[in-house]
Amino acid sequence: MSAVERFVERALFAARWLLVPLYLALVVMLALIALHTVSELVHLVPHLFDMSEIDLLVATLSLIDLVLVASLIVMVMLSGFENFVSSAPSDKVEHSLDWLMRLDTGSLKVKSVGTMVAIAAIDLLKALLDVREVATERLVWLIVIELALVVTVLALAFVDRLTGESSR
Repeated sequence: MSAVERFVERALFAARWLLVPLYLALVVMLALIALHTVSELVHLVPHLFDMSEIDLLVATLSLIDLVLVASLIVMVMLSGFENFVSSAPSDKVEHSLDWLMRLDTGSLKVKSVGTMVAIAAIDLLKALLDVREVATERLVWLIVIELALVVTVLALAFVDRLTGESSR
């Protein structure tokens, strides 16, 4: 193996560390989502007894949206770092998080799109709760997007299952 070949291999292998700032940016986004959630709750509490059930339900669904996005960030950060940058020491990982560190890119895609399906479903539900105020065209697009995401997640799960079975 030539010196140039070894240099290129080492450079390519070391380039994985360029992902670290991206994962750190996700940590910052996770913190921003947490702060936004607290801010929303602080604004919600004084108006709690003035709100209708629908308004409270929409606020709850919005919080669930934020939790789903935050959970997706955690999945991408931890499994991505584990898969592409550096393995976490096994004695440092809690047993309950073992599955997260073993996610491969295929199953991570399925979980990511599954989260998007749930978020889109929540947005559709919010629109349906306020159906008199939402344009029909917007409702149609929300339904089309939801169906497209469902088909996508089913296709990804099918492909992931096929490739998972063939690699065993």
